[in-house]
Amino acid sequence: MGTSISQAASRNGDEVVAWDPDATVLKRSSERAGSTVAGSLGEAVSRAELVVVCSPIGSLAQVAADALAADPAFATNVERMKRRADTDGRVAAAFGAMDVQTLTGRLEAAEIALAAAERLDLTAVIADVLVTKGSALGFVGRTYEGLGALEAGRRLADARDYVNVSLRAQTNLGNILAYRDPAAGFATACAGYEVALRYGLRTQSMYLAGNASLAALRTGDWDWISDHMSDAALGEVEPFDRAMNLTYRSPVALFRGEPNDDIDEVTALVAKIPDPQAGADLDRTRAYAALAAGDGLRAFELGMASGEASTTNGPAPFALAARGALWAGDAEHARAAHDRFAGLGYHGPAIELEVRTMTAGIAALEGRRAEALALYREAWRGWREIGCDFDLALAELDAIQLLGVEEPDLRTAAEESRTILERLRARPLLERLAAAEGPATPASATRASAPRATAARAAEPDSLAPVDRATEPSRS
Repeated sequence: MGTSISQAASRNGDEVVAWDPDATVLKRSSERAGSTVAGSLGEAVSRAELVVVCSPIGSLAQVAADALAADPAFATNVERMKRRADTDGRVAAAFGAMDVQTLTGRLEAAEIALAAAERLDLTAVIADVLVTKGSALGFVGRTYEGLGALEAGRRLADARDYVNVSLRAQTNLGNILAYRDPAAGFATACAGYEVALRYGLRTQSMYLAGNASLAALRTGDWDWISDHMSDAALGEVEPFDRAMNLTYRSPVALFRGEPNDDIDEVTALVAKIPDPQAGADLDRTRAYAALAAGDGLRAFELGMASGEASTTNGPAPFALAARGALWAGDAEHARAAHDRFAGLGYHGPAIELEVRTMTAGIAALEGRRAEALALYREAWRGWREIGCDFDLALAELDAIQLLGVEEPDLRTAAEESRTILERLRARPLLERLAAAEGPATPASATRASAPRATAARAAEPDSLAPVDRATEPSRS
């Protein structure tokens, strides 16, 4: 949120000092904001009463910790900024941008900033901090509050023509809705994408395209992903953004069985990026690759690793892990992923349907056939209603693999899944569906095959192993 705050402060005649660990980001941000440049975060805090930090949360968490360890004056200056918050809304807002060691701290700072900014009628700050607050709430599972704050910030930004703030709100709305209500997330991100293009805001359009792609994978708008996330569409971007873009587009090629070297490129890029989010996204993409290749237990391991490494992706990696375990016939691991997913406390149409789909699969593996089929019927109906074609096809494929096609409802589900997967050109999944439509395999026999899958996996090259984060900074 730093840039628009610093622009407002500069117009007010205040001195603004900008700092960022990425020299390219720092140069771009300082030029846009009219600020002077500091050589370190500690220097920035000591030189001015308004400090703008523009990096992603993940990289700043370690930067802030390092600054605290290296310079005791850093902590003193932060406390000074807190004390001044009662009288100076701009200082409070700047502290809200800088306090990124934990999301809880970010929320606390946002409340301080909003109270002060309201008294001073700093509408640019209010809109920006509302977006920051809404995003943080969304990442800690307080989704209804988060969406409300994001919408309030967007409405205020639109009313005052704060285009960057409005687009940031739409970016974060698209991210949260991608796992809560994918069709709504896709529509929101696409609308913001068109606005960003109209204003020539290339970076914002790229982020919005990425969030739209997360949702489009689930709604079945795969051609949109291919068109908007191609190298030609994205152009030259920084390494972190390049890595993220590749993880957004890779699942389409993986599930279509197309030649793809994106994972190799992302692996090389992530090795040079000190941000756990990059590693989490790589593990999520590797989990998709494992699922497309039929290695359910590897998909479980990678999905769990991705979910534990980052809150930014919401609960989605745990659902991916659960599906991998179900496909491997491993009820124990499927339940572990289900419990991790449900325990996060997220809500929304797609969240409830994910839980129902996982529960149905576990019931099938445990031999509770009638209960499983009833749950699957509810899940299929729900996925249709919210417009998630790929989720629907996968839930139907789950059922066919675990229950066979004895009942008419299951045969109908197989046909519907095939129709969707043919439209998506998802060849590996179509092959899996065709194999599953043979004689029904009892759940006990499926479970018995799981250890053989583990042994086979141990003999394979470790190209899909989870990212080793032993040397990476912890993520707030």
